[in-house]
Amino acid sequence: FRNNGRPLQMKVMTFNIRNAIADDGENSWKYRKNAVFDYLSKSNAEIICMQEVVPEVKKEMQAFLSDKYSFVGKGRLAEPREDDEINLVAYKKNKFDLKNSSHFWLSDTPQVAGSRYPTQKFWPRTCTAADFCGADGAFSLFATHLDNADPVAREKGFALILGRAANKEKVLICGDFNEEPEVVLRWIPKEYIDLSGGLIDTFHGYGKERGKIDYIFGKGGFRAEKIVCDRTMRDGGFLSDHYPVWAEII
Repeated sequence: FRNNGRPLQMKVMTFNIRNAIADDGENSWKYRKNAVFDYLSKSNAEIICMQEVVPEVKKEMQAFLSDKYSFVGKGRLAEPREDDEINLVAYKKNKFDLKNSSHFWLSDTPQVAGSRYPTQKFWPRTCTAADFCGADGAFSLFATHLDNADPVAREKGFALILGRAANKEKVLICGDFNEEPEVVLRWIPKEYIDLSGGLIDTFHGYGKERGKIDYIFGKGGFRAEKIVCDRTMRDGGFLSDHYPVWAEII
């Protein structure tokens, strides 16, 4: 991207906001939601990829952020349920036009709603894909949340996403991969750059665990000028069981 001959900065964020149905005591959604919405509104990110967004939270988020953002993404289950999870992408509507979007399941039958790999024991997993165009160029985005329990499904799911992205020139792949960097870096082709490289402990389990499992990858000339694992706290606690991860990229 270039703006009047100068590189254009774009802030891209991935943030697992934690399923609002979960009973997390003092960290339950009802105590966190206003702080999360306020954080997102003030983030000034052009692209926000969120995981574990249940349908009611999607509605609330659209109402709270619709002055700045438009949204794309739908659930992972074949039938609507209040505890469904959405890989929701918010994008600045004054910055980008959404040219195309698609939603596919990480499985051997990606277009079959609710499908998953045979080794998966729990939930289906999905990817939200979108092609954006702005005044300074076009790029494709793939936002995902890989399986938490099955390493085979994680690797296969990521390979499926890479296959969908193979013929795209400029690509961002963002999300919660539920895998440590040394494994993820074995999956990723050499043309991709880890735009979240060097960050640690993006997941904390409300202060009980530690590990980097949230990523932003790019190909097609993207590079990061600033990379942050944002440890901003709300009054009395955490924003989520993950920290927001963002990169200012050109």
